[in-house]
Amino acid sequence: MIIGAIFAFVFKGFKIYIPVPVWSVIRSIANSTTTISFISLGVGLDMAEAKADLKPLLWGIFLRMIIVPAVFMPLSMRVS
Repeated sequence: MIIGAIFAFVFKGFKIYIPVPVWSVIRSIANSTTTISFISLGVGLDMAEAKADLKPLLWGIFLRMIIVPAVFMPLSMRVS
C-alpha cells in the first residue's frame, strides 16, 4: 500500500495517465488490500489480551460508535 501511494504521487506529479483496462486491474487489487490487511491484523489478535484491556476497549467502542456520531452528525447537518 505504501509503494502504491508513492507511485500514485509520482504518476500524479508527472501527469502520467493509466489506460482504463490497467486502471480497472489496479482498482481491483486496491479493493482487496484492505480486506487482506484486516485478515492479517486479525491473525495476531489474542482474546486473552483483549480481555485484559476490556475497560479501555469498551470506552473506545462507546466513544467511536455513540459519542462521536452524536456530536458530529448534528454539526455536519448544520454546515450543509
